[in-house]
Amino acid sequence: MYRQQMCDLISKLITDIMGGKDFESNDNPLTFIDLIDKDDRFKSMSANERENYKNALRELAELFWDDKANMGSYDILIEALHHTKLCQEDINLLSEVLTHGISNKEPGLIRLSPEEINREAAMAEAIPDGLSNDVESGNVPEEGININEAEQELPSPQQIYDYLDQHIYKQEQAKKTASMIYWEHLRGIHTNSVILGPSGCGKTEVFRQLRNMSRDIIIVDGTSITQEGWKGSVKLRDILWQAAPSVLQDGGAIIVIDEFDKLAERKMSGGENIAYSLQSELLKVIEGELIQFKDFVLDTSKISFVFLGSFASMVAAKGHTPNSMGFGQDISRSEVSYTDRFTQEDLIKYGGVRREIASRISRIVQVQPMTEADFYEILNIRSMSPIADLEHKFGVVIDVDDSVKRQVAKEAAESGLGVRCLESKILAMLEDEVFVAPDMEEYEISG
Repeated sequence: MYRQQMCDLISKLITDIMGGKDFESNDNPLTFIDLIDKDDRFKSMSANERENYKNALRELAELFWDDKANMGSYDILIEALHHTKLCQEDINLLSEVLTHGISNKEPGLIRLSPEEINREAAMAEAIPDGLSNDVESGNVPEEGININEAEQELPSPQQIYDYLDQHIYKQEQAKKTASMIYWEHLRGIHTNSVILGPSGCGKTEVFRQLRNMSRDIIIVDGTSITQEGWKGSVKLRDILWQAAPSVLQDGGAIIVIDEFDKLAERKMSGGENIAYSLQSELLKVIEGELIQFKDFVLDTSKISFVFLGSFASMVAAKGHTPNSMGFGQDISRSEVSYTDRFTQEDLIKYGGVRREIASRISRIVQVQPMTEADFYEILNIRSMSPIADLEHKFGVVIDVDDSVKRQVAKEAAESGLGVRCLESKILAMLEDEVFVAPDMEEYEISG
C-alpha cells in the first residue's frame, strides 16, 4: 500500500511538471487521515490495517510535504532523485526516456505541447471527479504503446508475443494466449480464459510482464476477495472500481484473478457455500451487467477476465476417478498430470466452478511444469533472471557461483515453488553478504 501511494505521488509530480503546473498543497495525505475511520471504503479494514494505512500516509507526508511548503513540483522531484541510488541500467533507461520525450526544450523541464495538454485534459474529463486519483494502477506502458492510436499503429499478436518472449522462459502456449487476449482487448473483443498449471511455472508472470505494456491490466489475488456483506480486504466491486479508468477512457480492461481455484473451492460458513455465493456475484459481471457507482455506470461487458490457478484439487480428483476396466471392476485412474487435457466439464465436476461461469470460458490453457534444468537456465538468462532483479533493487553487481545456481535450481524444482524459490534463496544469501559488508558495489555468492 505504501509503495503504491509513493508511485501515485511521484506520478503526479511528473504529470504536474509536464503540464506546467505546480504541486497543490491540498494533496497532502494528512488531510485524508481523519476520513479513514469514517469513509465506507475503509470499513472492511481491521483496526490494525487502518492504523498501518495512517502511518503510511504520515510517512509520505513527511517525505513530500514537511518543510517543502515553498518548493515546487520540480524541486521536490529533484530532491527525491538526489536521494535515490540508481544503478547504471536505471540511469541509461531514464536517459532514454527523457531523450525520447524532450520536444520543447526548457532547462530542467519537459513540457507537453498545447495540443497534447488539451488532449490530456479532454481524457481527464471523461472520468468523474476524484476517480483517477483513487484508482490509478501506477502501471506506465513500457514500450510507449498508446491504445488510443489508429488501429494500424497497434501492436500485432506477434509483436506482443516477441516482447513476452524476452522476459518469460518457455511456456509458449501461455505467451501466445496472453498475446491474443491483449490484442483482442485492443480491438474491443472481450473474452474469458482459464490458464492452469503448477505453482511457480510463470502463469502470473506472463501478465505481470504484459502489464508493462498497458495500464488496462489489473492483477488481483483471488484468495483476498470476499463477497459483499462479509468482512474482507477486497470486494469484487473494489476490483471493478480499479478497472473503471481503463473502461471509461480506453474502452475496456483485463482483470486477471490469480489463485482463482482457491476462490472456487467449496467453503461452508453458517450453512452457506461462500464460494458459490461469490461466484454468483462474479457471474453477473461476466454476463456484462451494468454496475452503478456513485457518479457513473460501468459496463462490465467491456472487461476480459483471466482466471489463473494450479487447480491442484481438480487434477488430483480427476486422477482418482473410478474407471471400469475388465470383468466389470472399477479401479482408480493412474495419476493425472498437467499434460492431460482439461475441459469446461472438468472445471465444473472437479474444480468447483459453476456451470454458468464455465460455459462462458472461451479457452483453457495449460502451463507445463518446469524442471531443474529450466530453473538453471532462467538463472543464466539476464532478462529473466531474479539475480538481475536483485541487482536492480540493491544497485549492486551480484556474481553467483555456478554450483550455487545448480543447487538453487534443484531446490526450486523439488519444492514446487518455482521462480519464487530462486529469488528467495538468492536474496537470503545476498542479505548475509550485505549484512557483513553493506557498502560494497559487488558481491560474490559461492557455496
